[in-house]
Amino acid sequence: MGKSRQHRVHRDVFGDHKEEEPSLPYDEPDSFPTLKGLLNLAEHALQLRILKIQIIPTFPIAGNNSSDLLDTLNSFRHLDHLDLGYSRLDPAWSRVVSMIMGRILPSDCQFDVREPYNEERSNVAWKKVKEELEIIKAYRRGSVVLPSSQT
Repeated sequence: MGKSRQHRVHRDVFGDHKEEEPSLPYDEPDSFPTLKGLLNLAEHALQLRILKIQIIPTFPIAGNNSSDLLDTLNSFRHLDHLDLGYSRLDPAWSRVVSMIMGRILPSDCQFDVREPYNEERSNVAWKKVKEELEIIKAYRRGSVVLPSSQT
């Protein structure tokens, strides 16, 4: 049997008591999975084709030797579409997110994230991740065009 959801009561602007809809466990940002949770899915959900999930795009790691981490990551094998919803990205994590996503997503996987209101820093950071993912995909295909050295 599932847990019962609690109803909250508050007063509205007129002082009347109002009952709020119960919150779901994933409504609270602290309960969102991190990138590590996404990696666990990549390892265990081998046939997953479409994934819509909101995450905290950080990667808690013990120790300093993160260079070996990328070599040990499992990738999604059949994922066609990843939608991270309104996941907020701290710009300090954009490079890490790009590197991990570039490693775990198939090159033909469509990647979406919705832009939260009043989150310009997050929106700019996600834009940077998407641009870096395009470069990673082009590199995998062998189609990175380098600028010529002509002056």
